[in-house]
This record gives sequence, C-alpha cells and structure tokens, in this order.
Amino acid sequence: MLKLGCKIQLKKPCHVGFRQKGRQVLDDRGSPYIPSLVLNTQIFKEASRFAQGVEISPPSCSDALIPEKEKVKIFKIEGKEYFKANLYFELKIEEKDLSIYLAALKSLQNVGFGGDTSKGFGYNKLFIVKSDLSFDILKDKNKAVSIFSPEKDFPPLRFVKLEDFVFKNIKRNWMGWAKSYNPGPFKERYYYKLDTSRPLTRSFLRFLLLKKSGIKHKGKVPVCPPKEKPCPVCNLLGCLGHKSRIILRSFPKSIFLICENLKEDEKKLLEKTLKEEGYKFSLEKETLKDYLKK
Repeated sequence: MLKLGCKIQLKKPCHVGFRQKGRQVLDDRGSPYIPSLVLNTQIFKEASRFAQGVEISPPSCSDALIPEKEKVKIFKIEGKEYFKANLYFELKIEEKDLSIYLAALKSLQNVGFGGDTSKGFGYNKLFIVKSDLSFDILKDKNKAVSIFSPEKDFPPLRFVKLEDFVFKNIKRNWMGWAKSYNPGPFKERYYYKLDTSRPLTRSFLRFLLLKKSGIKHKGKVPVCPPKEKPCPVCNLLGCLGHKSRIILRSFPKSIFLICENLKEDEKKLLEKTLKEEGYKFSLEKETLKDYLKK
C-alpha cells in the first residue's frame, strides 16, 4: 500500500452533520473534523469517475483532523454548524491506482468535502505534503502537479472513537449520499464565471430554468418527487436521491457555476437562460486529459 499524507485547506466552510439539528460532528477534543468514513466514501466515489472502466481498490483514510495549534472558525449557516480550518489525513492506496486517485484528489478541490457541496461548501485547496514516493515520481504519474507541496511538519494522525449512535447516524447519512452521487464518469467540467451585479442563488436558477423550459411540477414543490425519473431541470440541479450536477459557489466579486458532464441541450438551455436574464459570463472548460496523464 502506498501512503500519501494530505492537507485540506478549506476555502469555503465545511459541514459533516450527524443530527437533524445540524450539529457538526466533533472529535474527542471538541474540535470539528471529517471522519474517515466520509473521506473514504467521497474519495472512492470521485476516483471511480476517473477509473473509466478500470477496477480500482477502495482507499483507506485516517480521520481528517485539525492540528492542536490550528485556529478554527465556526459558522452557523441556515441552521447548520460549519467550520473552516486546515486538516490533515493519511490516504492509503494501491500503487497501481495512483494516477486515478491523484486525479480524484485534484477534482475534489472543486467538488468539495463534506455536505451541501452543491451550494458551494467544502471548496478547498488540497496538497500532498508527504509520500512514500519521491515527488518527482508523483509528478511523473499525473498532470495534477499543483497538488504537490512538500512540508517538513506533518502532525501525528489517529482515529477518533465516536459514540455508537453518532457513528451509525453518519454511516446511514453517507450511504444515502453515495447512492445519490450519480454525475457519471468524468468527461467535462464547465466553469461559468458571472459577476455579482445580479445576484443568483440555486433556487432562483432552478426557477429560471423551469420557466424557460416550461416544466411544471405537481403542487407547489419545485422539484421532482422521489422514485420518479428527474425532469431535465432536476437532472441538472438535483432532487431527493439525485445529486446536482451544478455547483453554485459565490465570492465577493464573482459567482461560479461549476457544471459536470453537460449535454449539448443542457448547455444551450443554461446559457440561453443566463443571457436572456441579463447575466454576463465567461466560460472555461476542463476535460479528462486535464486530470489524467495519457
């Protein structure tokens, strides 16, 4: 097994809840963290998108913990507890899967860690700061050189012992998350950058796309019901049991729409809606070759 020491530098707050009250899970020091179960789930699901039919072995992650000396910012947003800090974790993978997992780690910087990622939370810079392999070998294995940043200090890692009911709650939540995470194998990622002269939220974007496409849901609920095939708009923006393929992330001077695997008709609908509603945007695109060395 190959060991990679990783650092997550959260740029947007992260949330890993375990109750309906929206409480963030804490370690035995009372500090927020990302449990290994969550990391294993999110990293493996993202790596599977880059495997492209190749069988890969599941990873083995430690908990992602905040060092003792690190300052933590706690936020209360929409009734949930979020935090912002630097975290460290160890990732163990088979060396044959290295390129695929490096691509997944690079991708997860924009996809985000934790919950509510479609709302822009969990955005990060991720660095590999320690490895069994030399960094020259790592760079040769993958184009994602921006995630390599050797550091002298790497805090000792350990697992957190959770109360049984907390662990079961987290496990149930993330099993549900894994089932609904269905953007498909990675093909393309589009980045629409909008200025902030006109505000945009996910709910308003859904309203605009529904209006433009003429789709109406039953009753007053603006999303498709569970166990039904999602309509074109819910296929883009998600609904219960179906992961959104659009992340909306806001900054003081810009708004980003990060879109996964857009079909041509979806791209036309999105761009036509934005233009007709007066939103100006620039567009960048990433493809598989930006993540995997061929």
